[in-house]
Amino acid sequence: MKKFAALSILAVPAVALAQVTAVGPFTGDLQEGFDGLPGGFPPSHPVFDGTGEMISTGGSMHTTTGWGFRCTIRPFEGTRLAASASGFVRFEFDEDVGSFGGYFGTNADTAGPDGTARFFNAAGDLIGDAVIELAADCGWTWNGWEFDEAVTVIEVEGSLFGGAFVQMDAMELGLGAGGGCAVDLDGDGELTLFDFLAFQTLFSDGDLAADFDGDGSLTIFDFLEFQTQFSDGCD
Repeated sequence: MKKFAALSILAVPAVALAQVTAVGPFTGDLQEGFDGLPGGFPPSHPVFDGTGEMISTGGSMHTTTGWGFRCTIRPFEGTRLAASASGFVRFEFDEDVGSFGGYFGTNADTAGPDGTARFFNAAGDLIGDAVIELAADCGWTWNGWEFDEAVTVIEVEGSLFGGAFVQMDAMELGLGAGGGCAVDLDGDGELTLFDFLAFQTLFSDGDLAADFDGDGSLTIFDFLEFQTQFSDGCD
């Protein structure tokens, strides 16, 4: 366990569900922005450089440059976003996954009802679930998680229309059991002053990699959440 508790000034409890822990934005081993995928409504798409398959349980997986329904949502970044138009989304991976996240939104309700993420191991056992926070009026919200036990299947379900219409973009995938460490920003495997300096640089540059509270903007609360996670350390 790596600790640097002396620099923590406010204790905000980490969100944990069994073996699933919510984390702020991180850079994974693989990224998926859906920009290279064709449009239309096929039942599935390969994602994350072919490591996984993104499947609509209703047989209608959509990637698009924009999607109007009860409001109109545009990509968080790049040229495309993705969502199911019928049934919830199921990600199936060929390798063990230790962390997963991205920006989520919905065009199904301007009130922004929350969704649900479910995480399964290779044996098909549910190891945990989590709320997917969805902003009102077609906004974007970061949602990300780390897993103590390797995950191979992730389900993303909305609260309306059979679980459909939860849009996703700028997705991150960490391979291997146990996830990564979001606050180890210099990637040296230790928590030091250099991680604080890296965070301050990201924040100053307006980089949403510093959006540790996942609200899509950079505020003092991102400093406080970073300090809390730093104090909690990384296994």
